[in-house]
Amino acid sequence: MPKEEEKNGLYKKDVGVGISVTEPSPGNSYAGLKDVTYTVYRDGIETQAGSLYHFSKEEPQLNDLKKSYDDAHALTILAKDNNSNDVLLKIKAVDNAGNQTVKEERLSIDITKPRVTLSFDNNRVENEFLF
Repeated sequence: MPKEEEKNGLYKKDVGVGISVTEPSPGNSYAGLKDVTYTVYRDGIETQAGSLYHFSKEEPQLNDLKKSYDDAHALTILAKDNNSNDVLLKIKAVDNAGNQTVKEERLSIDITKPRVTLSFDNNRVENEFLF
């Protein structure tokens, strides 16, 4: 799923995701893909969602049915909206017969820069005049 490079288990920028869905066709029998959708959650809150593929033709012929969806650049998980160690990507595929599969992938995104604070001990007197 995620195709960007991670370091120490963390992504540090937007994460590009490739999606591949295939409907098995035992005996060359298949209903064809109807919907492929995605949802991204940060800390359990939905941050992104959308449709990657939708088939809506009424009374299709066998050659109209799509057995697979494959997009190496299907979606981008936005780092600014998903800066967390608890990011969940859900991909849902439904065929024209109503069968569905959900694939989940967890990842961590950290775009927060470290904060540096300096402090000085200005209250301790040295040599009667240096602080």
